[in-house]
Amino acid sequence: MSLNTQGWFLAVTLVDNGAGSVTLQYKMRSADATEAATDAAAIIAALDAVTNAVIADYYIKHKYSESALTYPAAGIENKDKASITILLAGDGSKKANLKIPAPVIGLFTDTEGGGANVVDMSDAALVTYMDLFKSGQECYISDGEDLSKGVSGKRIGSKTNFG
Repeated sequence: MSLNTQGWFLAVTLVDNGAGSVTLQYKMRSADATEAATDAAAIIAALDAVTNAVIADYYIKHKYSESALTYPAAGIENKDKASITILLAGDGSKKANLKIPAPVIGLFTDTEGGGANVVDMSDAALVTYMDLFKSGQECYISDGEDLSKGVSGKRIGSKTNFG
């Protein structure tokens, strides 16, 4: 048997005001535990800036849990998402999707009306978050690919069995 490393991974669990949780996973480019901890802190800070959900716990081969979890305000639900269409690095035509649960209203072009459903692709917090997935940065898109650029985004909802 030959066991080979698959790299460093980060999983972050987000909780909404109905105690619903969603876990986002990131494959990191970290070379060692020290770099993984530094990269995880950068990813968590960037994610926290683009979501209204509460970060309940995360792990990098170890799990850390919030000991005094306080739920976010009413109406903050992980089933509401910002869906960002991106182009992957390479041939320039392959697309992928980033989804941000319980997005902050600042990610949208307006706070009400049609603009409240359109993602502002130039929003500084969103740009910082997307930059995490670019070549040489903290993590990959899904199966080890890099983000080239964000194309567009919209508010979506996903079905839940919680009501």
